Amino acid sequence: MVAGPTAVGKSAFGMRMASQLDGEIVSADSRQVYRGFDIGTAKATSGERASVPHHLVDILEPDQEYGLLPFLDLAQKAIEEISARDRLPVVVGGSSQYVFALMEGWNPDRVPPNSRLRAALQRRADKEGSRKLHKDLAEIDAELAAQIDHRNTRRVIRALEIRAHEDQARWHVTGDPILDSRSQGRARKSDCGAGKRGEGLAQIAIAIGLTLPRDELYRRIDARVDQMIDRGWLKEVQTLLRRGYDADLSSMSSIGYWELAEHIAGRTDYASAVQNIKHRSHRLARSQYVWLRRATWLEWFDADKEGLRRAADRVGEQIESRC
Repeated sequence: MVAGPTAVGKSAFGMRMASQLDGEIVSADSRQVYRGFDIGTAKATSGERASVPHHLVDILEPDQEYGLLPFLDLAQKAIEEISARDRLPVVVGGSSQYVFALMEGWNPDRVPPNSRLRAALQRRADKEGSRKLHKDLAEIDAELAAQIDHRNTRRVIRALEIRAHEDQARWHVTGDPILDSRSQGRARKSDCGAGKRGEGLAQIAIAIGLTLPRDELYRRIDARVDQMIDRGWLKEVQTLLRRGYDADLSSMSSIGYWELAEHIAGRTDYASAVQNIKHRSHRLARSQYVWLRRATWLEWFDADKEGLRRAADRVGEQIESRC
């Protein structure tokens, strides 16, 4: 498992480990599953995927729903299949919630639509503005809120609808992720194989967390956004819109896609859109740290040259001792 904030270098380190240790990548990113979302999600290139197999990448169209439940089903299946081939599953984290769920064996309920609550939230949005609803969401789940623009009222309402279905009291009292504690499983100890379906991997996985000082991380985020823009991110969003994928889709609420769609629609200028992408990415990184700093199963390393060398050595030592 490789986790850490956005732009810290998780994908590169995961590729390095998979290449050295006969492994395959399992993506824990909530947007790389979508076809056509290449530049803005920092998706591995076709050449990289040819050299190291990737799972949970390019498996859905942008108008298909994806979330924690399908991720857990698909990730566990991929891990089992990779392990059965006597290869190493390397989970590369994007969504901190996905990482926690996989490592700690969460078993979340499916959330049906709640038309009464949805209507009430819409009335609040009409009266108080979507920013107020977004603030309420941020108090419950800062990382999720950072990924949704406050102006995307439909997405904010759906997120609050899901959180209302879950145990919000437990979140406020303990700070733990909002899931029923009775449904959370724990993994058995084993050597280097995958855990049973429905079990967490925390006791059997080698979990590396990558970090950087905040100023350096922000510089990396900003530089990466500029590189994505130079590579044609705006054209990528234009192509998706021309193909009929509405800006209100869940997939299009992703950082950058929403802002660039707003620019294309004439609701914001180009420079402001790019700056907003950077600011939202900074907020996402901060909220990811809030989640990940609670992970007792993560071993942290600086994402500089020396820190990455130490992390690679640590993975090698653990693989040798366990297998």
